[in-house]
Amino acid sequence: MRRQRPFLGLLFCLLSAVFLSGCGGGEDLPTLYQMKGTVTHNGKPLTGIILVFTPLSGGRPSYGNVDENGKFSMAFTNDAAGVAAGQNIVTLMQPNPNPDTPPLTPEMRALFDKYGEGKSSLNVTVDGDKNDFELKLD
Repeated sequence: MRRQRPFLGLLFCLLSAVFLSGCGGGEDLPTLYQMKGTVTHNGKPLTGIILVFTPLSGGRPSYGNVDENGKFSMAFTNDAAGVAAGQNIVTLMQPNPNPDTPPLTPEMRALFDKYGEGKSSLNVTVDGDKNDFELKLD
């Protein structure tokens, strides 16, 4: 006669429920607005940096590489462009340095001291009315 094992069946059902509850639906995105623009310092394009827009209300920041003309376009994720609606604090980041990266000039060091992570007080309101910004870091 075969002995039944109800415990193993129950354990299998519970484990299946736990694993399946983590599958499916993607992350809920906040309201995002396309964001692009130009960043300058003393009237000249600022290049070779990353802009970070972080919602003051909390949540994931958006990132944008600044090109050789000072132009940027923000991305929330790899698949979603834009910046979260509302007040955002703008900070500067250095791209990952490599052995060929020249050291920061005193002028750039001063910008990172003023607008770097945890130091910047530059706020931008993102509401969809304006999505082409000119950021003047003087």
